[in-house]
Amino acid sequence: MTYDLIIVGGGPAGLSAAVNAASEGLKTLVLEANEQLGGQAGTSTLIENYAGFRDGITGADLASCMIDQAVKFKANLIAPSRVCTMEYDGLGTFIIEDDSGAKFMSRAVLLANGVQYRRLDAAGITNYLGRGVSYGSPSLSTDFTDKVIYVVGGANSAGQAVMHLSKCMGCEIHLIVRGPELTMSQYLIDRIKRTENVRMHLDSEVEYVEGKEGVLQSAHVRTGKDTWVGAVDKMFILIGATPRTQWLPDLVERDKHGFLMTGIPWIKKSQARYPYLPHETSMPGVFAAGDIRAGSVKRCASAVGEGAAAVAEIHQYLERVS
Repeated sequence: MTYDLIIVGGGPAGLSAAVNAASEGLKTLVLEANEQLGGQAGTSTLIENYAGFRDGITGADLASCMIDQAVKFKANLIAPSRVCTMEYDGLGTFIIEDDSGAKFMSRAVLLANGVQYRRLDAAGITNYLGRGVSYGSPSLSTDFTDKVIYVVGGANSAGQAVMHLSKCMGCEIHLIVRGPELTMSQYLIDRIKRTENVRMHLDSEVEYVEGKEGVLQSAHVRTGKDTWVGAVDKMFILIGATPRTQWLPDLVERDKHGFLMTGIPWIKKSQARYPYLPHETSMPGVFAAGDIRAGSVKRCASAVGEGAAAVAEIHQYLERVS
């Protein structure tokens, strides 16, 4: 089968695009590298600024609803399927191959495979992965009692994790932020400041961690010019991410950080056969949406909107080349 659209990535942008594309009659395939769809948003403990949900919604629940919608409209979803190459045959078909050797063909491609967690450069961290140290947000089922918990990061995902963990009985939460201020939504900043069992450390970095018998016990943190040592039972690291674009051909332009450039007139207007579309990359027929796109707003609702907008442009592209 040759699909009308292959979507690489099953996060909010990819799932939104799948719902919109499949509901409008496009033969749609979603390829997600991880075993579960939903992307990083799918791990969020509570998304409270997503329009339509007054009391918020968990990332897992939101992803589940979008998956059900996509399936209802007969979109095909495959996970895990980590895409490793993309080629264009020059005759109107893109050929995508995943790391299992499976090949898929499509008339257009939407890149929505997001970003991957940036690793914390602190001595000893790798020794305690799964033994006190975790990347990403804690799940809603996580429940600790009388623990000292560190959350490393200053954006929304870190703020959501802090507020969830602050409800655990007898727990002391430390928010470690590298910069001089928080970069999360104001409602989260206000709540963190009002929460008694949360201590915020700005201009701070975890330099190294220690433990005993493979279990995390303490962290050495530098705040400004001073270094202090604190006991820690659990550490959740949410310090941003880098785009998953290394596997793409050179024809797809990226910025200096690896994010995909879109909507730019890559050739002189006098030579252009058609205008480039806002979410189209430098490779005609290949579009980008969500966190992987340069200049995107790193918010769940924005990713959902970009996924829907990209589908409208893909319709224009397919009409143009048909």
